[in-house]
Amino acid sequence: MGLFNRGPEETVKLKVQGMSCGHCEMRVAGALKEVDGVKDASADHQAAQATVTMKAGKTADRAKLAAAVKAAGYEPEE
Repeated sequence: MGLFNRGPEETVKLKVQGMSCGHCEMRVAGALKEVDGVKDASADHQAAQATVTMKAGKTADRAKLAAAVKAAGYEPEE
């Protein structure tokens, strides 16, 4: 147990429509990483999915994550 341990990290998967290549994956992941509390994000255009890891102790706000995907030009499925 470390001094800075604030609980487990939460991982969230989001369906994302409109990605067709690696560049699309980078845009979606980059947009998601800008959301407050996000530790890491990745996207897979073949699976039409993004995976977000929240910082320890932070809870995912699905509305903010969806808004980031939409702002990047893709369609989140809620």
